[in-house]
Amino acid sequence: MFRIKQCVVYPGHGIGYIEKIEKKEVLGVKQKYYVIHMEDKKMRVFLPIEKAEEYGLRPVVTPAGLKKIFSIFRSKKKIKIDKDWKIRYQTFMAMARSKDFRQTAAVLKEMNRRYLKDELSIMERKLMENTLHLMILEIAHVKKIPVDKAEELVRKYLKR
Repeated sequence: MFRIKQCVVYPGHGIGYIEKIEKKEVLGVKQKYYVIHMEDKKMRVFLPIEKAEEYGLRPVVTPAGLKKIFSIFRSKKKIKIDKDWKIRYQTFMAMARSKDFRQTAAVLKEMNRRYLKDELSIMERKLMENTLHLMILEIAHVKKIPVDKAEELVRKYLKR
């Protein structure tokens, strides 16, 4: 369970913090919700607490976690992935939305590698852009640097 004021990553939405935990009735069902203030989009998201894990809500990585991300970006290791773009997209989507930041980093690296060879479908490219944006925001937050500097850093690692 996350705490109020804890900074979190909500794949597909971005980085935010738990503003409060609120009980709401939706369609006749009472549930507890995380009210998440999304920093870059200036909006609030309500996420049922019981669905948080399913939707990949996770804490922001630690500085030690950032070192692991950069080591994944430097690694020569490739992900064995299906040739069929639909299956590959589903696999990439599951990895990108995983609670494990290492999987997110690995899939971003693999999608970028494939992109440089122009082997991505339109949906895969959109997923790569969203995952890249999320990774940049997270790195900027953890390193306390501007987003453009974090983007330069990530792109430098991914071009290797």
